[in-house]
Amino acid sequence: MTVAEKMIEQTGVIGEKIQINGFKRLAAPFVGSYIHGNKIAALVGLSKNDNDSEVVAKDIAMQVASMGASSLSYKDFDPAFVASETEARIAVIEKDNIERGRLGKHLNNVPQFISRAQLTEEVIETAKSKIQDELKAEGKPEQIWDRILPGKLERFISDNTTLDQEQCLLDQNFIKDEKQSVADYVTSKGNEVVSFERVTLG
Repeated sequence: MTVAEKMIEQTGVIGEKIQINGFKRLAAPFVGSYIHGNKIAALVGLSKNDNDSEVVAKDIAMQVASMGASSLSYKDFDPAFVASETEARIAVIEKDNIERGRLGKHLNNVPQFISRAQLTEEVIETAKSKIQDELKAEGKPEQIWDRILPGKLERFISDNTTLDQEQCLLDQNFIKDEKQSVADYVTSKGNEVVSFERVTLG
């Protein structure tokens, strides 16, 4: 029986026409899946098939279904796309801040960047120097800077990677433990996400 014949058969069984609007294929050493409410489905391919693979793949497939990532990593972004997104997002925040200022509300932070793809070593070093200058201006003793710097640098990176957190699976906060990224979770299980697909109905 062909797929077309099976569809005709099932149309007769349920009394409604069935058609295939699209499909996704994914190949990896281990492929896991998750279906949410019969409307959203996700497939996740892992680099290893071991004792934890089924649980890890399902966890990450749930992440894909709920958070809607479109890319695996920020490394997959086209530089022109990142540049245009940066300009557009900054324009939206600045416009919103004009209205917020008019209403006497706290202004939103305007990021310089939106992706780790833009955070070169030079950018990180500049941010680090700026933080050190701020700590000095605040009168914080230099011997405690090493305890403060990592947290402030982490916050800088978080504030300037909003695109990654929205669209890149590995860079998102893991929904079951937001203290770690998806990449950190998968790595802790000795595995790696090699690909994923998300399909929605309706």
